[in-house]
Amino acid sequence: MSVGALLPRAVALPLELKYHVISMLDTPSLIATCRVNSALSAEAERYLYMEVRISNEKQIESFVHGLARDARRSKRVQSFTILDFGVHQHTLVHQVLKSMSNLRSLAIIPNITDVEVFLGWDALLTGCDFKLLEFVTSFDCDRALSDVSP
Repeated sequence: MSVGALLPRAVALPLELKYHVISMLDTPSLIATCRVNSALSAEAERYLYMEVRISNEKQIESFVHGLARDARRSKRVQSFTILDFGVHQHTLVHQVLKSMSNLRSLAIIPNITDVEVFLGWDALLTGCDFKLLEFVTSFDCDRALSDVSP
C-alpha cells in the first residue's frame, strides 16, 4: 500500500479556523507559511510583522528591502525594537520609522559607542505620524517624550 493511500485527504477547513491556527504559529512556521501557501501568506505576514525585533545592521538592511518589496508590511508593524545600529544606518532607520503609521510600541537602543547617532537621534522621529503607547530608549531625552498618553 502506498503512503498516499494511508494519509487522509486534506480537509477543507473554514477560513476563520485557518486564521486562528496561523495566529498561534511561531516565527519560523509563519515564514514557512508565507513561502509555501499563497492563499494564507497575507494572514501569516500580518502576524509575522506585528512585532518586529531587529538586533544588528544586517537585519536592518534586510528588513528595509523586505518593506520595499511590499509597502503594506510596514503598516502591519505595531511593536518595533531596534538594537545596535550605527550612524551609517541612521537614514535606513528613519525611512523605516516614517513608513510605520500603525506603530504603538517603539524601543530604540543604538550601539552605545556611536556618539554620532546619540547626538542626532531625535531626527529619527522627524516626520513620523504614529501614535505611541510605549517608548523605550537609551538616549537622553526631554520629559515631553516620556509623557506618552493612550
